Amino acid sequence: MQTQLCQLLLAKDFDNARLLLQSHLQSAEIFDPRSDREWAPIADSIAAEFSKSSGLNATIPFWEGLLEFFLHVLEPTWGHCHKGHIYFRLGILYVRRDLSTARQHLTKAREEDMLLKRAIASSEEQAIALAQQSSSYVALALLERIKDDDFASSPEKEAFLDHLFGPSFDAAIQGQDVDPALLQEALRALVPAQGIQDCIALHRELSTASQLGLPYAVVMLTGTVLEAVLLAILYYDKAVSCTAAGKDILRVELGTLFHEAITHGIFPNSNIQAAAQLVHLFRNRIHPGNESRQTHRLTPRVAITLKTMFELSLVLWKNEATQPC
Repeated sequence: MQTQLCQLLLAKDFDNARLLLQSHLQSAEIFDPRSDREWAPIADSIAAEFSKSSGLNATIPFWEGLLEFFLHVLEPTWGHCHKGHIYFRLGILYVRRDLSTARQHLTKAREEDMLLKRAIASSEEQAIALAQQSSSYVALALLERIKDDDFASSPEKEAFLDHLFGPSFDAAIQGQDVDPALLQEALRALVPAQGIQDCIALHRELSTASQLGLPYAVVMLTGTVLEAVLLAILYYDKAVSCTAAGKDILRVELGTLFHEAITHGIFPNSNIQAAAQLVHLFRNRIHPGNESRQTHRLTPRVAITLKTMFELSLVLWKNEATQPC
């Protein structure tokens, strides 16, 4: 199968590559169609080559076709087959188009994950805790606070997915950090000299909290680093001493600093602004009353993914700021 698949991918014959995968799923000679442990990486490899050739959006019909095959061909024969991976991929792809549709697919992915976890858990509480470690849960927790109109245009929303949302997931799944050298370079490029030492010290604490697996501390300190960056730029670079409402800029909270940053045009585009807004909103969730009202609660993986997204946004922000006019 691997040889045939490679030949089809080299020929960019993606339809027949999918049909080859489906034929082996239907025969169940190589892998069990009820589990995605073995076939999902193969599907990902087909989609990755398809994306290189025709773009991310072109892979949507591939995943939708695979979903139809599971629903109407495999499941009538084999009973329920795990489709969480398919729904997750569709959910992430639809972030670029429509967040409502993205959430619907990710919710179905989480329902599939719950079925798997209930089969191995000793209680419903344990099943929920296990399912909260899945990528679908993390995506829903982040998307719960993002709206389509947070972005100035469709290209900027796509840039948010391609450069921030997607890569932060990949990094969190693989246990990777943003390159510390790139991050230090970004902070030194963005933050005026008078504020850089505070930002570096705070980020050092954030890294320690991340290593210890403390989700509330990670979210709080991610917000604090953002707060320090915005304050330094506003106060030292833009010479802003009072907010639009007449408050001392040195005494206001992150939400006010965020809105002042928008007023003074600090963010280079709306996808970096959306990442900062997400950090601000999660920082607000530290209050127990706010957190209790969320459908998707804070977990270590949610916190780490948020931190990674923020750090990637700093690197992108620095790249935007240092581009020649």
